[in-house]
Amino acid sequence: MDFKGTIFHTWKANCACRIYVADGQIYFIRRAAGIPPGTAAVIGSQFGLLGGLAVGLAGAAKAKRADLVRDDDGTPPEQLLSKHADNYAVPVSDILDSRIEPKGKYMSYGPNAGRWHFTRQGDTKETVVLLESPADASRAVSVLGGALGSGLRNDSGVAGSTGSDLMTDVPLPPDHADVVKAMQGLTQILGEQAPTAWQKVHCQVRAASPNSPKALEIVIGNDEQLDQQHPTEDLTIYWAAMRLAQKLSPSVRSFPGLVIEMTRLDQGKWRNNVKLMDKQ
Repeated sequence: MDFKGTIFHTWKANCACRIYVADGQIYFIRRAAGIPPGTAAVIGSQFGLLGGLAVGLAGAAKAKRADLVRDDDGTPPEQLLSKHADNYAVPVSDILDSRIEPKGKYMSYGPNAGRWHFTRQGDTKETVVLLESPADASRAVSVLGGALGSGLRNDSGVAGSTGSDLMTDVPLPPDHADVVKAMQGLTQILGEQAPTAWQKVHCQVRAASPNSPKALEIVIGNDEQLDQQHPTEDLTIYWAAMRLAQKLSPSVRSFPGLVIEMTRLDQGKWRNNVKLMDKQ
């Protein structure tokens, strides 16, 4: 799960990143960012052939930087940390006062489609991440909402991009919008982490045995090979499942359990069916 953003700095150049959420960590990985199309058009119109040449050389130079991650690079973020001195990871639990704001009327931050503000535990300085396009803003709302839950305040008016088609026969309480959001958050994470060869995903979320150190047990596998399902230790999946279980049951230990069946569609979307275990 990732989105593009630019870390804003007052006294030095901003830092363009791909921002990943995985295994309970938020990774900030420097990315190869070219000159925005609008800026390139202005440079070209004002400086003619020389301007166009400058734009082309700048883009080529950035593309050749081996220490910057490309937008199409599928390498796991933990393997990218050592590629650049500016790369780092922050535990989800250390993210405080997190909020996404609209782009606003003033340009003090420069052009953006929204901003993610947060502070790190033990640090008074606020970090501001500029979201470059409406798609990036929507993606950030979705990805960060799945990781931070109620710890993220969305003041932007932007809805998260779920990329899924959700069906459920689970009885929904009066605050059903929060339940649906929690379902979408979990299914989105499952879909993004599913191996590309899988056309179907089968996931069971159930209360763990009394002697287990965790409250939930989550078993995931290819729906076409049900005999090869295994428990997952992925903390991002676990906490997304925990948020959903807490929405559906006053006690996680009495949680009836869910079965999630997912079918891959075109263009990265999924059809998701969420059922109670006793209604399989």
